[in-house]
Amino acid sequence: MSNGDKELVLLGYFFDYRIPKRTNKDILNLLLGCNSFAELLDEVDECSGRFVLIFKTELELKLIHDAGGQHEVYFDTTFSVFGSQPKLIEKVIIGEELTDPDSLEFYQSADFFKLKTFVGDSTHRANIKHLLPNHFIDIRGKSVHRFFPLIPIKKSTIREVVPKAIEMLQGFIKAAALRYPVELGVTSGYDSRILFLASRDLTFERYVNRNKEPDNPIDVKYAILLGKAHGISIEVRERGGEIDDAREIYEASINFPRFRQLRIRPSSRMIINGHLSEIARNFFGYKKNVTGVDFTQMYLFHGSPYAAGVFDSWINTHKSLCE
Repeated sequence: MSNGDKELVLLGYFFDYRIPKRTNKDILNLLLGCNSFAELLDEVDECSGRFVLIFKTELELKLIHDAGGQHEVYFDTTFSVFGSQPKLIEKVIIGEELTDPDSLEFYQSADFFKLKTFVGDSTHRANIKHLLPNHFIDIRGKSVHRFFPLIPIKKSTIREVVPKAIEMLQGFIKAAALRYPVELGVTSGYDSRILFLASRDLTFERYVNRNKEPDNPIDVKYAILLGKAHGISIEVRERGGEIDDAREIYEASINFPRFRQLRIRPSSRMIINGHLSEIARNFFGYKKNVTGVDFTQMYLFHGSPYAAGVFDSWINTHKSLCE
């Protein structure tokens, strides 16, 4: 979409909690009215979703993605090729092998093959990088910049924050429900119960999975009690839908394999869950003077020297922002 001197390209979708009925097109029109890239960033900050947004003017060409980095972006170190997976990048350029012993050990480790999680902006290819959340790519400047937070975040009281958080959660969920058939999985977990309460005035499917995990009966019990307390039906589903040959399907595809997350779902449905709440998990109140090694334990990389070095670099770069 363009207005003559400015062009925006959207991959994915936006939601605006302030006016939930706004469509992607409505939001893009709003963003086209911004007078600068900095003003556009402020406006995008009011939205949620899963997206990549490309901003182009006569002098600028920049790329950002959603706040959680859910719509992943990878790029080569010459800033010539961009894609949603390293294997896509390697359809265009030759991926270079790593040479550093620690990084080689990390990407060949059992922990990495189990978790399939990159650390920092690194990947298993020396010339392919991973765009981190809260960063944008200046394509013409061949550089990556952190854009949030640029200034200290103003401290607010719980009384100030709670009404705003409720407004945002309710608005985002309503925006999703206006656009897609929505399902909400409910468990005994704190995040799913918050999402349940934030959406209790909306009509869509809510369910709890029955599976073989030791604590699962608690999930089923509390989901049913929660539904009864608010007069809302919650369906108990038998866990399943795993695709038997998911590993083979994903290994053979251009996607980075995440077969453990693969489920059979109606393709038109949007499943709402609280998986990004892990960002706010309260490890930090128990850790003083946190180190890269501490992070490797939290991420289940068990003291990897390479991962610890990446995390130490991140801590040293952003410590002043955290303070």
